[in-house]
Amino acid sequence: DEYSSKIVKYCAQEISHPLAAIVNKSFAQGHFPTKLKVSKVYAKHKKGLKSELQNYRPISLISTFSKVIEKLVLNSLMVYLKHHNLIADNQHGFQKGKSTISAIISLVESIIDSIDEEKYVTALFIDYSKAFDCLGHDLISEKLKT
Repeated sequence: DEYSSKIVKYCAQEISHPLAAIVNKSFAQGHFPTKLKVSKVYAKHKKGLKSELQNYRPISLISTFSKVIEKLVLNSLMVYLKHHNLIADNQHGFQKGKSTISAIISLVESIIDSIDEEKYVTALFIDYSKAFDCLGHDLISEKLKT
């Protein structure tokens, strides 16, 4: 779609019930409307030489309605996960009120507690930031299809 988010916000009251019906039907049938799956992808320059491919990252632009539906799905999923205590206390990523700072504080507190209890402390830090660059895109596509 080419609807601006301002128009959708302005019409929110009028479109909320039909949109909820679409989302509920999608959930019930396990199907997401094909037109809403399409995104426009463009290359965003990060740094370095503009002539080198690795200096770009893909940016996907999805439709306004896709964003709204994704937000509804996320909110429903989070309510379910929290209600059933399926999110670990030490999960800091993508959690409201938590951040890399809260993760570091939690880690340091855990280390201090272990030292106070005269336990051994070990830590392993792995940077996965370029992990998907090492995998073949064909392999990733196949795994996502199954």
